[in-house]
Order: sequence, then structure tokens, then C-alpha cells
Amino acid sequence: MTMSEHVLHGCAPVPLGSYLKALGVFRLVAEQADPIARGFWRDERFVLQTTLGEDELVNFFVERYEPSPIISPWSGRAGFLEGEDEESGEQSSRQGAELVRCYETAGPRFQKIRRSVESYRRISVITNLDRARAEAKPLQEKERKKTTLTADEKLRLKELLSLIKTCKDSVIATLRSEAPDWALQWFDACQRIGSVDMKMPLLGSGGNDGSRDFGMNFGAALKEMFDFDSGKAQPGTAALIRASLGWGALAGLSLENLDNTIPAGRREHHLRILGAAPIQPRRSRVSAGGIGPVLRCGHTTAGKHRGATELSIYRKCVDRW
Repeated sequence: MTMSEHVLHGCAPVPLGSYLKALGVFRLVAEQADPIARGFWRDERFVLQTTLGEDELVNFFVERYEPSPIISPWSGRAGFLEGEDEESGEQSSRQGAELVRCYETAGPRFQKIRRSVESYRRISVITNLDRARAEAKPLQEKERKKTTLTADEKLRLKELLSLIKTCKDSVIATLRSEAPDWALQWFDACQRIGSVDMKMPLLGSGGNDGSRDFGMNFGAALKEMFDFDSGKAQPGTAALIRASLGWGALAGLSLENLDNTIPAGRREHHLRILGAAPIQPRRSRVSAGGIGPVLRCGHTTAGKHRGATELSIYRKCVDRW
């Protein structure tokens, strides 16, 4: 069997986002396209050995790549804790809730994400956390406005806050026991369950960077590149993939960056390559927007990286893991 060797110029050891992207490409290709694929570093670039030719590798991501469920249902921004009233039919208009609704009707290509969302909707710790947050919110709002709470309201708020804390403390362990098997890798990447629970250093307090939810950014990148109903790639996706792998350069990308693993951009939450601004060729090849967040979300299937998910773990952090 003929093996092709691809030097991925868009996958360098630094910045961190490019390193993670290399692991993502390797993991996705090995799991979904070519089980005998191999990867290694040479001259500060990731080299992928695979039976796929260059066009076949690009076509894999365009036509066959199936995203993993990078979703943190315990996060207030992920769309599961909106306090929506099922009886009234009232729906939240926040970005997370809208993304979850897109997932619920997504086509076969996104079946793992769709089925994960369906299971999260049924898990009691999520529904209990949602109800408690929804009931506590108006009471907390009254406190912030320095409105005097009645004795009953104070007692109820104390009970609700205790329930919220209990749910949050047990949410990942509970999800691990009730969620589909393919969702567990993301949970394990966010927190190690043991005698002492340990949060993953790169993933904040549970799949986030401050108020930025990694799953939300991942979903936004997917939505920009693929049609959730048909599973077909949006126009220009193939060019974005080529650029992200380092086989070309693009200007005019407008998607916000996935996180702070590529420390550049016009301001903290905006890593953009703008046609009106000076183009930096190396960053153009890396493609900070577009497919970049998707491709760099991955984990290897061997060695110490086994427990990471599509948002992979940097070497030093894996050693701490």
C-alpha cells in the first residue's frame, strides 16, 4: 500500500494552537479515514504519513469528517441552562440555545452531536441545575438591586444556591455515568475524576477560558463551514482547509478565534486576518479562523494523549494529567 508523506506547514509546534491542530489532524485521520496513519515532527513542522493523497486528505475533511461532541452542558453559555418554559413554548434567543436547537435537527453527519444533545436533555442533574438557576436568578437580581428579600425568599435562595453547588460539584461524574460513550472523552479532558477531582489546566474550570466556552466556539466554526441539515460543506470550505493545513494562504477571514492558544489579533477575543490589514504569511497559512478551530480540535490515539478530546492537551499539561 502506497503511503504519502505530507508536510503540514500550518501545523507548527508554536503557537500552541498550531500544535493542537497537528494533534487534531492526526487523530481525526487515524480514527475516521486511515487507521495506519503515522505522524511526527520534523524541522518544526508536523509530518503526516497516510494512504491519502493531498486531495484525498482535503476531501476527507470536506465530505466525510464527523465532528465529536465538544459540548459542556454544565456551562451557562452552552445552551442547556436557559430556564426555558416548555409549557409556554418560550425559547431562549441566546447563541448557545440556538446552537443546541441546530444540533437537535442536524443530519447524519452530526449524529454523535445530535444524540449527545438528546441524552443531555434527559439527564436529571442538568435539568435540576437548569430549574434551580432559573428560580434563583430573579431572587439574585433583587439582591443586586438592593431590594429587600422576604424571610421566605432568603431561605429559598439559600436552598437553591446549595442545590446549584451540589449539582455543579457532581455534574461531570454524573454525566460520565449517563452520557453516550463517545461523549466521555470531552468530559475526561475537562476534569479528572478521582479521590481529588482535578480540572484540566488548558480548559479552565470546565471547558472554558473565562467566560468563553470552547464548545460554543467549536460549534460556531462548524456552522460556518458546514450545513447542519445536509452535512455538506459551505462554499470555500475546501480552500479554508487547505490554508489551515499550510497549503495556501487566505486573507479576509472574519471568524473569531477559538481561544487564546494563538496569542495575536486585534483584541483579546478577535483573532482575524483582515484583507485591509497587513497580511502575515505564516499566520495566513495557519488560518486562525475558518477550519483552524476545527482541525486543531483533536487528540492522538496513542501514548499520554489518549485521554484528551478534540481540544487536545499540550505536552506539559499532559504530563501533569
